Amino acid sequence: MALKALKVICCVVAGYFILMVGMIGFFVAPTTKVKLIIMGGFSAPALIMLLIGFALDGFRHKLRDTAIVLLSAAGLEAFLVFSYACLFASDDFKKMMKPEMIAQFGDYPTGFVFLAAIVVLGLIALWREKRKLRQEPDAAPLSGPPPARPELHFP
Repeated sequence: MALKALKVICCVVAGYFILMVGMIGFFVAPTTKVKLIIMGGFSAPALIMLLIGFALDGFRHKLRDTAIVLLSAAGLEAFLVFSYACLFASDDFKKMMKPEMIAQFGDYPTGFVFLAAIVVLGLIALWREKRKLRQEPDAAPLSGPPPARPELHFP
């Protein structure tokens, strides 16, 4: 039970770092090389935590866990980008912020490409996990009615 909780914590931390990499993609950097170095630096802890989470589970559901982490991080990132877009559309918010600070969040092509890549990788991992489960004869069913429960008879 404690190992499962630790695995979930590792996956949450990995998702956080993937989210940070995605958000860094939207910020303007002096050069593309600097941005890629920063994004790579945040990717390393994400991979390490994801591998630790896999190891705690015996590498049984690594595709499913990868899909969950990637798609969750991408969903939260899309929500945050939408929130920023709504804030930047507000004149009151623009008055409170310095123009330089608003301009820092402006590399939309890089950010959206990374966001799309994370979604595509997550969907591929999910699709491969479902395909793998369909090919295994003793795997749990993906859909259909739940298994019948035995009836209890009391004397």
